[in-house]
Amino acid sequence: LLTLISLLPGLLISDNLVAKATNNSSIQIYNSPVQIFGLAPGTVKSFTFSISMPSEKVLVVLVSTAPVSFDIVSDSTHNVIFKTYTGSFYKVLTLTSGNYTVYVGDYLNMMVYGRFYIFYLPAPVGIADSGVQISNGKTTPYIEKFSEVIGIARIFNYSAENGSSLQLNTVLQINTNNHRQEELWLQDSIQIGKIFCWWRWPPGYYTVYRFLDNIWNFTNPTANISENLIRGSGYVKVDYSYNPPQTFYWYATSYYSFSTPITVILVINTTTENNAVLVRFGYINTTTNKPVWYDNVTIEVPGLQSAYLLVDGYNLTGSAISYDTELVFGGQGYGATVSFNQLNATLNLIYYNGTYFPPKAVLPYGSDTAETAVNLETIPGSSGYNVVTGYNITVPLQLKSAEPPNL
Repeated sequence: LLTLISLLPGLLISDNLVAKATNNSSIQIYNSPVQIFGLAPGTVKSFTFSISMPSEKVLVVLVSTAPVSFDIVSDSTHNVIFKTYTGSFYKVLTLTSGNYTVYVGDYLNMMVYGRFYIFYLPAPVGIADSGVQISNGKTTPYIEKFSEVIGIARIFNYSAENGSSLQLNTVLQINTNNHRQEELWLQDSIQIGKIFCWWRWPPGYYTVYRFLDNIWNFTNPTANISENLIRGSGYVKVDYSYNPPQTFYWYATSYYSFSTPITVILVINTTTENNAVLVRFGYINTTTNKPVWYDNVTIEVPGLQSAYLLVDGYNLTGSAISYDTELVFGGQGYGATVSFNQLNATLNLIYYNGTYFPPKAVLPYGSDTAETAVNLETIPGSSGYNVVTGYNITVPLQLKSAEPPNL
């Protein structure tokens, strides 16, 4: 558990993140497009990133407590590619392959805290609510709390080089009566791929899918899921790709035949009961229009005060991960990247907290999951957000309404 400290009105950052942001002069963070910074008066911080494609479109989004100088410099030519003085902006740039350094500096002689995103392919592609509204070149953070999230995907055409996934991801905020909090990352997804089906005739490799859920502990960078405090249809596994290894909760259903067109409606529901949080992972049966809860998970929390799903554009979790909710396509698992030969899908996100409502804003890229796609783009459609093969970046994505299923 991690105690939060208040830095400025409306901005909370965990104490270990403050240490990281203010003590390091140069930070390189992998597996996440979000970078945090804390600037003492008159100081500058640098962050590095690399572009591997010959030409890549890059989306840059900045949110900070005060205006800063923001420069992107090519490491090879030392040319300034982009420069601005502001505390709020978004911009789509086209960069060539190479290494780049972002310099963020205070020029108003004051303490400044903030974060920025640098999105580019490969990335989780679809729609993601990061708690940041972008409009007219400016960014506005906001907070959204809810008890249930619904991700609707209508997949019309699908062909991928290897296995893929469609993921509904969100962050569960848990507060206890001793003023501490935990952040758990919830994932409800489908995995799509080819497996040898001996039970079908003729036996052979067929495209199938299954439902799969995960729960990770994002309270701090080394936090784990305790098998003594969680109960469900699944079990706690160890991911040895982390140093030190991290535990997480995992469950998967049996396989189903996959063909297009197909409608997939994923649902994550949370409630509290005594000193426990109940998380239900499910999907909507499109014939009956009723939820099927394939995994009911109980998480014991001594001293539980409240719990809810959270989108927060002001803060990060204790492990420096965004409080975002995303419905995105990516690789099949364990950080895999997928290349699509063809994809045509329409996505929608819906929240529930007494009434159904859509996100205030969405971005075309997720920021929390490790699975990515190499050649997808999101464009606004007439009935939602269309995800198709391509490399363009469309922002802002104008909000589209969707009729929620009858739960």
